[in-house]
Amino acid sequence: MARSPTSAELPALSEPDLWRVEGVGLSVVIPAYNEAQNIRAGVLLQLLQFLRTCGRSFEVLVVDDGSEDETAALTRDLAAAEPSVRLVETEHGGKAHQLPAASGWLRPTPWGSRKTTP
Repeated sequence: MARSPTSAELPALSEPDLWRVEGVGLSVVIPAYNEAQNIRAGVLLQLLQFLRTCGRSFEVLVVDDGSEDETAALTRDLAAAEPSVRLVETEHGGKAHQLPAASGWLRPTPWGSRKTTP
């Protein structure tokens, strides 16, 4: 059985190409509001480290809910260095608002079709 590529092996993508990529094994959506302190503490890096041990390709979508701190800037910096991380910025609306906002950014899965265009 062929091994799935890790996030480090996936090419960096521009936002318009994001929805065209197939074969992502796992999408992790993280609603975030004023999480700069946790990002600085390495929470996202720990998540990436764990996901790399799972043997599946993955993406991490951080949905910034209009944070008033550096959440978006720190995530943007991480996304520039880590192609599996994406930042989706929304106006403040709470977690119930963030998850549907992320659905347009999810990459298609090989086992089913769903609307993935932003």
